Amino acid sequence: MSEAVEVRFGLELGSAWNLLTEQGRSLHDCYRRSLRQTQVAERVGFDAIFTGHYYARYPVPILQPWPLLGNLASFAGDMQLGTGILLLPLLHPMDVAEEAATVDVLSEGRFILGVGAAYGEELDHFGIEKKTRGRRVEEMIEIIRAMWRGDRFDFSGDFFELKGVEPTLLPHSQAGPEIWLAANADAAVRRAARIADTCFFSPHANLTTLGRQQDLFLEHYGAAERGPRPTWLPLMREAFVAETTAEAKRLVRPYVERQYHELYISHGQDKVMPADDDRFDLPIDELAHERFIIGDPETAVQEIMKYVERGFNYLVLQVPWCEVDDAANERAIELLGTEVFPRVRELCGARGARIAE
Repeated sequence: MSEAVEVRFGLELGSAWNLLTEQGRSLHDCYRRSLRQTQVAERVGFDAIFTGHYYARYPVPILQPWPLLGNLASFAGDMQLGTGILLLPLLHPMDVAEEAATVDVLSEGRFILGVGAAYGEELDHFGIEKKTRGRRVEEMIEIIRAMWRGDRFDFSGDFFELKGVEPTLLPHSQAGPEIWLAANADAAVRRAARIADTCFFSPHANLTTLGRQQDLFLEHYGAAERGPRPTWLPLMREAFVAETTAEAKRLVRPYVERQYHELYISHGQDKVMPADDDRFDLPIDELAHERFIIGDPETAVQEIMKYVERGFNYLVLQVPWCEVDDAANERAIELLGTEVFPRVRELCGARGARIAE
């Protein structure tokens, strides 16, 4: 790499609980785990924490993001806070705008609003037609930004009619939080280029698909004449680090098998992937290839550098939230912060560096 690159790292918290394998432990234990992960991440040098969003996702209840992030803001130090991701079509934009502004105020302007379209049965539960998701997201982002500007406004769209709205709860800074629009399909990538601050690239796509979609995003971002390329090109990755690669694979295998071979397929997540080879019903080693970051610290460095060299500069890492015990999870977070990130930053020459063009 010829130019220095700043790279940031976020942690997707384990804010879900597997009722089938965590018998005898309460949802308060799930909160305590998220709190410990936040404290470990802050201590070892993560740049941000993110938390997910689902409803009635059997068998894994997931703590809702707004109260969780509001609570964890007190323990996050200077880390950014983010939603990764908020299922925007299931919500009302005025509510999202004020919830996000609240967390932004609590964190003194360090909030990132990661949003995306829902899929699967949640759309049915909320009475949302799947084909309307994209247009709903576009209207909602327009309304959210109008709420953050603070001026009185009206809005008339296909899904929302607002008259004489006078926003009062504003974000910490005038610009408001960045909006990262998550994308699996190419259409969502193009939408992110038009209306979001950046695209939040898929945790499930392999590196070949990600590279193609990054090019697609930057092409459409430039065509929209929105100015210089975004500061951040973020993506989410499954990640697990142990002292040896064999130990990391042994510990993480039950999680990957359950999450990808059972839960994601049953909820239709594999159906929204853009490429035929982005299937989830693959043998574990094939599924993990250029998709997960699993191994000893040096292996993790090598895997992360593949994404950095392709231009991704904000990696949100999801350490397994079920099937792996809490101590191993927290050790993985510690190894990432103490042994992996310093080596990546050294390779990138990131100290005081600017983003490479």
